[in-house]
Amino acid sequence: MALSFFNNADGNNDMLKIPILAFTDKAPVLREEYANYALLQVMSDIDPEIAKIKEFRRIPADYLTAAAYDASAKGTVVRDFYDTYEYSDAGVPGSAVQKNMLVYLPAGYNAEDKNTRYNVLYLIHGTSEDQNTVFGDDDPNVTTVMKKVLDMMIAGGELDPMIIVCPTYRGMESGRLQYEIINEIMPFIATKYNTYAASGSQDALKAARNHHAVGGFSQGSSCTFTIMRNCFDYFKYYLPISGGPGNADFASVVQGYAMNDYYVFASTGTDDIAYGGMVNAIPAMANQKDSEGNPIFIYNADLSQGNLYLLLMKDGTHTWQCVNHLLYNILPDVFFAEKGTESPIVETDENGFTAERRIVGTYGTPRIDGEIDDVWEKAIAINPPNINSPAVEATATFKVLWDDNALYVLAQVNDPNMTLAPSQVHEKDSIEIFLDENNDKATSYGPDDLQFRVNYGNEQSAGNGDLSRFYTATKIGEGSYIIEARVELQKVAANNTIFGIELQVNDGINTSRAGTITLFDTTDNAWRNPAVFGEIVLTGKKPGDIPGLNPYKLIALVETAENYDYSAFTKGVAAFTARIEAGKVAIATATSQTQIDLAYNSLSEIMTFMGIITKYASMNLDDFNNGDEIKNAINAAEDILAKADATQDEINQAIDALNTAIEGIGSYSLKDVYSGKFYIGAAVHLNGLNDPRYTENLLSQYNSITAENDMKPEALLDHAASVSGGAIVCDFTKMDQYCDFAEANGLKMRGHTFVWHSQTPTWFFKEGFDPDAAYVSIEEMDRRLEDFIKQVFEHINVKYPGLFYAYDICNEVVSSMSMGSNHWVNIYGDYSYVTNAFAFARAASEGTGIKLVYNDYNEYDPGKAEKIIELVADAQAAGNIDGIGMQSHVNIEYPPMEQYRETIKKFAAAGYDVEITELDIATNINGNGPAPDAAMAAKQAQIYKELFQIYIDCKDDISSVTLWGINDQHSWRGSQEPLIYDRDYNEKDSYWNIISVGLAAKEK
Repeated sequence: MALSFFNNADGNNDMLKIPILAFTDKAPVLREEYANYALLQVMSDIDPEIAKIKEFRRIPADYLTAAAYDASAKGTVVRDFYDTYEYSDAGVPGSAVQKNMLVYLPAGYNAEDKNTRYNVLYLIHGTSEDQNTVFGDDDPNVTTVMKKVLDMMIAGGELDPMIIVCPTYRGMESGRLQYEIINEIMPFIATKYNTYAASGSQDALKAARNHHAVGGFSQGSSCTFTIMRNCFDYFKYYLPISGGPGNADFASVVQGYAMNDYYVFASTGTDDIAYGGMVNAIPAMANQKDSEGNPIFIYNADLSQGNLYLLLMKDGTHTWQCVNHLLYNILPDVFFAEKGTESPIVETDENGFTAERRIVGTYGTPRIDGEIDDVWEKAIAINPPNINSPAVEATATFKVLWDDNALYVLAQVNDPNMTLAPSQVHEKDSIEIFLDENNDKATSYGPDDLQFRVNYGNEQSAGNGDLSRFYTATKIGEGSYIIEARVELQKVAANNTIFGIELQVNDGINTSRAGTITLFDTTDNAWRNPAVFGEIVLTGKKPGDIPGLNPYKLIALVETAENYDYSAFTKGVAAFTARIEAGKVAIATATSQTQIDLAYNSLSEIMTFMGIITKYASMNLDDFNNGDEIKNAINAAEDILAKADATQDEINQAIDALNTAIEGIGSYSLKDVYSGKFYIGAAVHLNGLNDPRYTENLLSQYNSITAENDMKPEALLDHAASVSGGAIVCDFTKMDQYCDFAEANGLKMRGHTFVWHSQTPTWFFKEGFDPDAAYVSIEEMDRRLEDFIKQVFEHINVKYPGLFYAYDICNEVVSSMSMGSNHWVNIYGDYSYVTNAFAFARAASEGTGIKLVYNDYNEYDPGKAEKIIELVADAQAAGNIDGIGMQSHVNIEYPPMEQYRETIKKFAAAGYDVEITELDIATNINGNGPAPDAAMAAKQAQIYKELFQIYIDCKDDISSVTLWGINDQHSWRGSQEPLIYDRDYNEKDSYWNIISVGLAAKEK
């Protein structure tokens, strides 16, 4: 069976132990294209547990950003020094040596609190790494990705607080680390920190083995298996990552232990060099038997049923970026058996509230179909106490259930005047679910905050969040209605998790809303302020409980598929429609999650396949190196789609052939493809310029850079020196690093920016450079502004002549007009400072050839271009301005392309050079949605294509196009994946669409 068919191919290789004869009598009824699907169904009938696999989840996007987070959630990293020896391979101590290790202590760790004890994970690095790899340093200002992920997981209740120890070894001597860990490291940790070991003695360490785990990456994984073979009495949990056990037999190792006394959670990526070995070796461990022929491992990701699994990260490679994702999935399983999974009974009052005024969610999975299943009997009835208007006639009762993956809400509403007549969605008879998974009490909505709404006609809407996470069903009665809703969670839920929540009834009467009924909010402000939410505590999960069926992703995919526009396909899509029908069958009849997931994967794969065909079929392939090969592969792929009985093998072969043709497309460079048209630039930052992958991408694709933040006023103006000297002084330390890099690598630069209402220090505008003093006069402000601009241009002219081709003199002035007053307006009383700034800049930049630019966003909004032209008219009349910068932070819904094109024409007709200064395309119109799905990514790619076609058409009026970042990881809108490279520097469809436009225009 081709396990690669599955989304997570950690596979249930227990199936290989079942004789093929056990189901040959059923083989004739298998449809060829569903061989794998039906085969697993047959085996699931024999052993239902065989269908359970370990689901892989990516780290939430907000965990991966550099954004600040609550200091109270931050753990501490300590560097500990200890004395040890240079051990031989046989464990004989040699020369004495002092070494150090990094120790992660979770938030709230208190050395004086001896009653709170912590589990310990020993996490070992790879060959070319050291003890600093995971946490970087013991500097409190250093926060690596893994440290932030740990902090966020613990703060969010996904992970119990634990201590993590990162030791080190030299080169390939990892096999000797076992002696050091047992003899020196573990005793040191046990005696210094609050662990479960009573002392540092060997007996005490063995007695606490249930609270010890060891894992490692690459060579550290080999070390993990070495420790497992030789130090089994000290550790219960083993986490080998991207490194296999070889041919090791653990039968004698585990002798005397029951199977629930040890667990192996292995992991790797499908593109990892270790994949080939691990995908065979780890499941094969389930075939090892003790002296009496009994298995010593059971391969099953359901930890109530097994003690061994292999987690796979699709496309994961041999890097710590992927290890972070693997650990995110595995760490919640470590020490699982040491904590009680059954929460205590929570007492509530007659209205369903606890003594802490929380509501309670009970463990259970209902079917969302508008019928009240028996499982709802387990849930606590909640009577909302707040009727926020005397005109409200409705009454309601809520119940909440939860499982590992979702929150479920039942609303039973009695309403004598039901209506859907109001034009506003929130005024119709409906319920709203507000959820704050982080429960951070923020006063404005963040990516983790949801506001979903559904009326009794089952029409959904969202104030915040992705509606693909929301599934609902309704049932209408006489003067009443029932709503069942499912909200998919971003994090795995567990007993005692606390979320922020509000449940609300909107009571519509005639054509307006009479008022609301709520659990906690008495202000009707939950729609804009999550701080008014109350709280829900999750309870009721017992040992062995598992979630019920989740067909809702498949339901949504089938609905999407049925609306798929396949008009571009000339040969039919019979295989596609057959899989839609199979998906419908699975929704109606599946008895296991695996059956549902297989139908989902089958339909999802073919939709991805069709997306690839559509993508390249829509491109002008004539200009690519192997365009004809790709065209032929597309034609062959369409032949397969035209067959209703197309087998999975045929589809896979067509996918492989198409991918092979695409791989031969070769490498291209944006700067080369658009050479002679305009500069192709990127916004950069200093951390990136010190990262080889970042700079390799930058230098291969771009010929221009803009400092993302380090040439803004707050970065250049030196407060201490200005106070000391009594006049404006600039500090060029950071700016010079960008300039030096650009000069060394043949790049040009855009300067950004002098005059802005934001990121300009308050002291710049105040008497004596004191932020608390009075504003200076207009004359003094003119002098300061002129000094600032003059110093910068003088520095450029002396040290970096010819490096800059443009500079944003003023930024977002028209946009600031609707924001109330700012420091500039407070002093000048009007916008004359814009004219002054351009005059100062022209005088200071004389002879440099640098274009002076006004920069703003959303210039394509109705009337805004005209306001900008009016604002800079005096500067233009004086010959002091050259161009208009269009930031172009757009999204997949706005603006209309012709409106965007017309804006360029307006500026060009007014006599301005146009520069596209901060281009990116967000995939969610409100900026807070999740990572894009395939449809959103395809739309983003199409918009990039249309924009660059506009730039080509207007090339005589445009001198530069700058993308605001290198890849999605380094974008200020990272959660919306707005750029043309993904977080791992892979070209997205957006990149290839831009290349295709440029190639088609290359000779024009």
